[in-house]
Amino acid sequence: MASHLSMLGRLGPPPRATETVRQHLDALARARGSAPWAARFRSDTVASVGAQLHLDVLACDGARACVVFMPGTNAYALLYGEFLVALAEQGVHVVGFEPRGQGGRRGVCGR
Repeated sequence: MASHLSMLGRLGPPPRATETVRQHLDALARARGSAPWAARFRSDTVASVGAQLHLDVLACDGARACVVFMPGTNAYALLYGEFLVALAEQGVHVVGFEPRGQGGRRGVCGR
């Protein structure tokens, strides 16, 4: 266990979603007949046991609740962007969380 915990501090910070990724997601939304939405999310991080975990945050005015959304294995939270935007449009703050090694997180998958 001690070696696992010491490894977590060496993972480094997560990459932020690049403008190219956001442009691609917006192009997909337009192709599906939806308005572009990727720029509405703010990238952030939170410290957890010596590692930085990636978050995609969509705040809304007058929110009644907050949903912490964890996508499926090896997926970015933004891949579910249309669903997350729909939640925000119903008055819910949304925080897309990516566990270590998944989605926008660098490091060994599953750690």
